[in-house]
Amino acid sequence: MQATIIASPFDLSAANLGASMPITHLENALRAINKPVCDLAAIELGSTSKVFNLHLRNAGLNASDAEKIASALSSVTLQGEPHLYSFSVSYNENIDEQGLRLLLNALPKNLVELGLVGCGFSDQAGAHITSYMSSASDLRLVCVENNLFSSQMKLQIMQAIKVDQKCTVVV
Repeated sequence: MQATIIASPFDLSAANLGASMPITHLENALRAINKPVCDLAAIELGSTSKVFNLHLRNAGLNASDAEKIASALSSVTLQGEPHLYSFSVSYNENIDEQGLRLLLNALPKNLVELGLVGCGFSDQAGAHITSYMSSASDLRLVCVENNLFSSQMKLQIMQAIKVDQKCTVVV
């Protein structure tokens, strides 16, 4: 079980922002999933600041869980604060292509790190990943290894980053 939230020195916690803020919606969505990794992430979100990481690795997430997380993340993304810096749902083999699509559509375009390792994604999911990568200008690390991508899709993922963008892609 691993959930990581990074706080910055500028404390703008959810408690200080008020209960109606989008981060509270994300906390509630994570609690509703009722899985230990999500519960821990929800607790840590309560003390988050302007920047946070959401790592839900090996959490036993499925497509329905991904839909709940995506809906709540959309609210945070629209608000613009707090800023999601790093997102990972690595080692969740039951998210499926539809759940991945919803999650990627909910992520901010200024995400810095993306982890989708060992989820059993095929080339169809890879197309969604490349689409997101080509629109996310601040990506610096993308980890998508141990999936079921063809050699051609792996190459497409490597080429999805803009030439002038300094990003490490592990595929």
